[in-house]
Amino acid sequence: MPATAEVSRADLRYFKSVSDFMFEELARARGREQRLKPVGTWGLIAAVLGNSSNRAAFQRKIWSAEAAPLTEARRLAMQSVAADKKALVTATGALNNLTARLDALDRALLPPRREIEKLQQSIASVRAALGDRVADESFFAREHRELHLASAWMPDALQRKREDLFVAAMAVHKAFIDVAAAKVLHTSGSS
Repeated sequence: MPATAEVSRADLRYFKSVSDFMFEELARARGREQRLKPVGTWGLIAAVLGNSSNRAAFQRKIWSAEAAPLTEARRLAMQSVAADKKALVTATGALNNLTARLDALDRALLPPRREIEKLQQSIASVRAALGDRVADESFFAREHRELHLASAWMPDALQRKREDLFVAAMAVHKAFIDVAAAKVLHTSGSS
């Protein structure tokens, strides 16, 4: 592969640090121990590796002490990935457990919710029949006079009958007094 100086394009940089290293190693292997004038390479395209010992030798040369920071970074990244996978498994298990508990609680709440719904329907039907005579917070929040004139839990029709009964009772009381006025006066001590 030609040196950078022999290539007209300056933007070619394919694995430059690796290709520089490989060029120097190749020069040493060919017996050129004397220091050559530095040659800038522009890239590494391919290496014929063949058997596993050639591949291992290539790997050792590439991942030498110069590549130690990358090796350490890779090792730390792999540890981090392993820890993250473990944390994900733990979190997924916890999420599944919480989801199952939430589902169980939702199922346990169904009967009370149905009972509340029935009671709310019952209250609505009582309110429809009694109007403002339901003894609740708003009933007892009335003014003193209005509260004492109101009849809680009495439908209008029953309240009218109650009022009619009271008027009839007063009429009976008045009729009794009219018929037995002398005896009532004598009993009361006014003669």
